[in-house]
Amino acid sequence: MYKLQEKINDLYEDPDACLNLDELSFSEAKNIIEGFQDEANNLNYANSENQDFYFDKNNIISRYTILLQLLIEQLCKPSKHEVTLKKKISSKRDHSNLLGNQITGIIKKLEEILKTITKITRLNLNRIWETNTEKDSFLLCLSKIPSRLIETVDFAMNEYIRNESIETLLELSLNPSYKFTLANNLWQNLRNYEHMCDIVVEIVFKGFEKYENIHLGDELLKFVSTEPWADSSDKSAQKYIAKFLTSLSLKAPKMITRFMNQLVNLLDNESYIVRASIIEVLGHLIVYSGSLEQNEQLRNQIVEYFDIIEQRFLDSHYIVRGRVLQICQQICMGPAKFPKQRPRLIELTISRLHDKASNVRRNAIKSLMVFLETHPFNLNGGELLLSELESRLYQISNNLQIIVEKAKKELQNEQTIPNNDNLLDSVNLKLNSENETLEKDKKLVIRYKLEIQYYQDAIHFIKQMENATDLTVRLLLSTNKQEVIESIKFILLSSRYKIAGSQQAIRKLLHLVWQPNYVNTNITTNQDNPTMEFKVIQTLYDAFTQLYISRLDNLSDKENIANICNNLLRLVDNASLSDLASLEKILNVLMKTNSISLAVISKLISMFSKSSKERRGSILLLSMISSASKNVVGDNIEIFLNVGLGKVGFSDFFVSKYTCIALKSLFKFNNNQPSILSSEIIKTVTKATLVNNGEMFGSEADFKLSQLLFIIGHVAIKEVELLEVIEADLKKRKTEEKIYDPSTDELRLAGGQSSDDDIGDLILSIRDKHLLYGENSLLKIYCPLIESLCTRINDNSELIISPLTKTWAIVALSKFMCVSFEYCESNLPLLLSLLRKSISQTDRANISIALGDLSICFNRLIGENLGYMYQQLTIDSNIRVRKTMLMVLTHLILNGMLKIKSHLGLLAICLEDDDNEISQLTKLFFQELSSKNDNIIYNNIPDIISTLSFGANKDPIEQSKFDKIVKFLFQFIKDKQVDNIVEKLCLRFRSVLIPRQALDLSFCLSLLPYKSDKSIYKLISLMPVYSQFLIETNVYKLFSEIVTKIKHVLPSVNSGETAPAISPTVASEFESKLEHARNRAIGKNEDNMDVDKNDEQMDDKSDFNQDYEPEMQDIGEDSC
Repeated sequence: MYKLQEKINDLYEDPDACLNLDELSFSEAKNIIEGFQDEANNLNYANSENQDFYFDKNNIISRYTILLQLLIEQLCKPSKHEVTLKKKISSKRDHSNLLGNQITGIIKKLEEILKTITKITRLNLNRIWETNTEKDSFLLCLSKIPSRLIETVDFAMNEYIRNESIETLLELSLNPSYKFTLANNLWQNLRNYEHMCDIVVEIVFKGFEKYENIHLGDELLKFVSTEPWADSSDKSAQKYIAKFLTSLSLKAPKMITRFMNQLVNLLDNESYIVRASIIEVLGHLIVYSGSLEQNEQLRNQIVEYFDIIEQRFLDSHYIVRGRVLQICQQICMGPAKFPKQRPRLIELTISRLHDKASNVRRNAIKSLMVFLETHPFNLNGGELLLSELESRLYQISNNLQIIVEKAKKELQNEQTIPNNDNLLDSVNLKLNSENETLEKDKKLVIRYKLEIQYYQDAIHFIKQMENATDLTVRLLLSTNKQEVIESIKFILLSSRYKIAGSQQAIRKLLHLVWQPNYVNTNITTNQDNPTMEFKVIQTLYDAFTQLYISRLDNLSDKENIANICNNLLRLVDNASLSDLASLEKILNVLMKTNSISLAVISKLISMFSKSSKERRGSILLLSMISSASKNVVGDNIEIFLNVGLGKVGFSDFFVSKYTCIALKSLFKFNNNQPSILSSEIIKTVTKATLVNNGEMFGSEADFKLSQLLFIIGHVAIKEVELLEVIEADLKKRKTEEKIYDPSTDELRLAGGQSSDDDIGDLILSIRDKHLLYGENSLLKIYCPLIESLCTRINDNSELIISPLTKTWAIVALSKFMCVSFEYCESNLPLLLSLLRKSISQTDRANISIALGDLSICFNRLIGENLGYMYQQLTIDSNIRVRKTMLMVLTHLILNGMLKIKSHLGLLAICLEDDDNEISQLTKLFFQELSSKNDNIIYNNIPDIISTLSFGANKDPIEQSKFDKIVKFLFQFIKDKQVDNIVEKLCLRFRSVLIPRQALDLSFCLSLLPYKSDKSIYKLISLMPVYSQFLIETNVYKLFSEIVTKIKHVLPSVNSGETAPAISPTVASEFESKLEHARNRAIGKNEDNMDVDKNDEQMDDKSDFNQDYEPEMQDIGEDSC
């Protein structure tokens, strides 16, 4: 044995030797283990009264224990291969490379060792060791074996070893002298090993449940409460201990409750990990407390916990705020509903939808879904129809009022009874007969009051969810795709519960298919690694399927088909053009994925042929579906022809229009001469309009004329499209010919064959000179008609022209202008005049769209008149017109079709438009614009401020709106651009005419981040430009804010490793010079000013000023 001990000691002292444990043959290690077991068995069965026997045995068992401890230590060390690997690369350790794992059957032997140790701990050790010191030393040595095993991840992962080690340690902890030692060891292991979190919790929990050992958990919680672990820089230790706390609060909440007064103080710690863990503990305790029998003390404790959680909704770190929302989800799914706290939690959760962190917003949406799914208002079947609940509340309130009025009358009758004994006897008899009625009324009053409270709470909850739905719709445009997915799920859930406003949200949800990020996403093909865009669109289609075309289990097949058709019909009812376009794309995809059954299509066709009430909606849906599957029309062509183009279609042009669209899916029109067909149509309609003009009166004549105007305008624009197709085809052929026969290039050049530019010039010549001005041009005949009508509309002529004719005359003029540059140039003043004078919002919106098309066709011409387009954003009173013009301009600018000149300020005004949708669209535009080019907003900031503050051709906007707009735009200014922006804004003071303008410029300067000496020196050097305006208190206050901002930067910069970007001397110099300029502006006696000191400081900076002054010489007002 002594030789074995000596050999193991050598291995222990020599690290290289321990890497070859096989040199210590396994048989020798086996001898140690078996010897330890034999000695333990001898002690277990010994009954000797001879103390010398026990002295010999304790000496032997102690030696075996030491040998065993050293052996375990070696087994837990890494193998030679692992050590070599660690030298080469730094990576997470492979748990299979322990030295012990390379020995066959080691797990079984370790199990035997732990069983033997457990036996020893249950012996009467006082008989074996005479003194407590010897016994404690032996127990400490013995405890190191299970402790070392659970410290090692590989062995701790073995369930039996882990459980036996825990049992052994708990048996040892029954000895009073080892309790504190075990607690201290566990605390140290908890800080160093991640896997120890769950093991320590299990030790504490088993000790409490099985051995009633409260001391161990108390000691650990005392360490957590008093040790400075939360203030250390060891983030790993913080994570491990935080995990321990949250796990313990789940398993033993009663134990941790006693320490909450101390643990709550950790919420003041700077570490977000610590704060988040305490919040999670509080959540677990609330759930646990809700499951207990309630008393006053427990209720007060729950209220305190909720108060702390509500405060943490505004925590400074987004992870803590997100954890609070996750805790709200756990509380809602617990056994108790907490009706008093739920409304407040919901309100705070809704407020987090405005959070700047996407993680918090996403968790807020998840929490709202849980609030909705676990709502306690299930008396009416779970659906939350606001109208029904309000009606029910009104009815119950009336019933209660009737009982109250009845009670008042009876009370008045009792008061009018005279004091007569005989009469009282008769009244008492009557009252006794009415006692039962009174009791019933009392019960009804109590019941009605409870019901009123119930319905009031339900209505408040529905209104909260309605508000949440409106806010969630805005998050559909978020750049965080996971957030968009959660928003879709919430809107789907709110629609299921019939929340007011959910249907409008669904319609806006459908427009996601046209978002740039998702428009090209194809879900018809399977993806092994789907992108986030794919997941978003997949979620959208799944939501649509669940809402409108999924089958219900409680309905028959026939009823399900009818239900699906009715769902789709309700969806197209009162839908806008954008809604229909989005719906068509979704239905096309669902048809390709076979999500819409043939039975549903047959039902729609049946509705189209038989039901006059549902005919419009059904043909609209069929026209959408037919574009994905022509068999829908092909198999039922007779029905489409007889109904859609028969008597029904003739009496209802809506039906005939969409019937034609559906029939169009059957054929591919490939006519090489479309002009012949177009000419025949124009001639036929013209004849019907003009020849029979005397026989038609009123609306019929107006309709015929409008029809003619529509057709000629449509033909004109289609002629342009045809020429563009021909041009592209000619260029493609030319490219192909070059590829196949490059040797003919010289012959083509010699023969004068057209180049690509020549083809473009030829097509442009046809557009300009032949379509509207050619000798044989049919469209030329109608130019005077269109111009005459539009001129009369513009002049408000006495000639009566119907609104329908006006609309289509303006549209025809716009389309004709897209054909020819010459025609556009001559009629552009007329079109712009119509934009200003037209009363119809539809006409102004159409002209806005037309100007966008014209700017693509003739960019130079429209570019000279851009001011008219931008002015429409602010001068037009109609929201629809402003929104249309905004969308046109944003499309042109973001796609590079329109250059930004000096009109961006008018677009910026839309950031504070009264219409929320216009405001949101404008914010999205500036965000996209900034993402395309970092400098574009920076370059235009001076012009924007001039428009907002100095008022381009009108008064400046309101001060509050100016502040909000500028604050939004300045978030796109980069730190490297600050120096030049400071210079430009300071030079703008030369153009100031009124105090308001100086105040606006000062506010802009106060928004900038000052992180370098250069920007402050520019403020100092340009102080003469703005010093005269410091007489204004508000202006000086804003410059003082700049000083405060600079001072806040100084300590944070100096605490870093790098040198500070702002020197305290420069900051102090600016402050003193600013105060000096202020005193001079208000006329304060200069004798009290420390001028000499300031002059000395400026002399110290002469080197910098020498570099700066030449730069300033080239700067003038024009550069701004």
